[in-house]
Amino acid sequence: MGSKVLIYILRALLIALAIAGAGAFMALRKQTFVSPEIVVTISLVLSSALSWLIARKDKTVVAIKNFPLRLAVWTILIASIFTGIFYTVNYCGADEGNQDMVAAVVERKYYETRQRTRRVRKGRYVATGETYRVHYADIRLADGHLITVPLSGDKVCKVRNGQKLDVAVASGAFGIPVAISRNIFGE
Repeated sequence: MGSKVLIYILRALLIALAIAGAGAFMALRKQTFVSPEIVVTISLVLSSALSWLIARKDKTVVAIKNFPLRLAVWTILIASIFTGIFYTVNYCGADEGNQDMVAAVVERKYYETRQRTRRVRKGRYVATGETYRVHYADIRLADGHLITVPLSGDKVCKVRNGQKLDVAVASGAFGIPVAISRNIFGE
């Protein structure tokens, strides 16, 4: 009975790490100056080698009898974890004391309309009919990289299309530049 509980805990941990890795990828991919396709390809290659070893030995955590399918599940799980670790370590390890200021221009200001929801019962939300707007700005750096930044309440009216800004760029932990977007608008 104890080994089954351990397997369930390990499955939940792997799924949580994979979701966290995918979330880190989605959150930090626009702040990091590397093509996401390159990072995903490298993590897929590295994870496929590791997945091959794990899928051959372990048949309990991912309890699929078909080896190619089990290998694919392990590859997806490990690749998303590797990708998330890469982006997180590179961004968090950025040397903020040694920043370069890069010229940038506000290319576009836009908003997304979302629906307010209310909770009816556990796991069930329904739309209330009210809508609200979430404002964003696309900022184009001098080297052509595009950064999407959310705008808070008072910044929505102050930011204009074509406005010139200085964006702090620091070298990440792996040497890949990272845009520090906390103080873009002089907050």
